[in-house]
Amino acid sequence: IGELARAVETMRQDLQVYIKDLTESTAARERLTSELKIARTIQLSFLPKRFPEFPGESGYEVFAKLISAREVGGDLYDFFELEDRRLFFAIGDVADKGVPAALFMAMSKSIMKGLARTEADPASILDNMNRELCQENDTGMFVTLFCGILDTTNGEVIFANGGHNPPLLLRAGQGAQYLDPNKALVLGGFETTRYVNERLTLNPGDGLLLYTDGVTEALSPSGELFGAKRLLQTASPLTKITPREAIGRIMQTGLNFCADAPQADDIALLMLRYCGK
Repeated sequence: IGELARAVETMRQDLQVYIKDLTESTAARERLTSELKIARTIQLSFLPKRFPEFPGESGYEVFAKLISAREVGGDLYDFFELEDRRLFFAIGDVADKGVPAALFMAMSKSIMKGLARTEADPASILDNMNRELCQENDTGMFVTLFCGILDTTNGEVIFANGGHNPPLLLRAGQGAQYLDPNKALVLGGFETTRYVNERLTLNPGDGLLLYTDGVTEALSPSGELFGAKRLLQTASPLTKITPREAIGRIMQTGLNFCADAPQADDIALLMLRYCGK
């Protein structure tokens, strides 16, 4: 009876310790969840949420969407007007996911936005941005980035690519085709990497679709990739609708394809259309 009493007492004490540990760990998880939600709100506040509603005045239409695989992620997009009726636009993808990628994304976007207002062309922006990101980059993180500047007076686009997926060119009434931009290295890898400017001209009604690899590498329940070919097929009929509607349809096609398969990577899409004067 004495041994049984001691065993019961020991069990009672162990149960109290377990309940205390469980209470503390639950509170810690709740704090972490709350902090991640706040971090997500802060991260999303970095991205533009207001899109032009009167393309006849601005000369362009643009819409973008980002869905993180976790509470926070590493995909980014941006667009804003520069002097002389020019529009800067960009999309990027930081290596890895979660909090480290989110921090690197925030730093990359801040550097990019500052440089875009001072540098004359996209290649110069990427050159200087790459040097900044390489400084004391002990973690070895990097970001792929595609950026361009649209002249809304004549439809000319100057762009540069830092290891990012090739965008789709949507010609009015002609469907879509992939661009073949210069295949320079990612940003944050080597300080000596140099980037080049390339040019194309958009006619009124033409557009560009930028995306991250979370779109093309999305998986179906059977493990099949969404793929670049399926994205091309999905985007080709979308030349006559607004960027907001086009991205909505692409997202819905992706959701139908993935069904109940878990999202493995961050997803970002940006569509720009030149409307002319």
